[in-house]
Amino acid sequence: MKRAFVIVIVILLALSMLGMFFPAFVSGTR
Repeated sequence: MKRAFVIVIVILLALSMLGMFFPAFVSGTR
């Protein structure tokens, strides 16, 4: 149970990081 909870938190953190970096990456490559 606790392991699944940690996995969900890690996935949410990764998604939030992608959400912050992806727009800057797209605007930087254009």
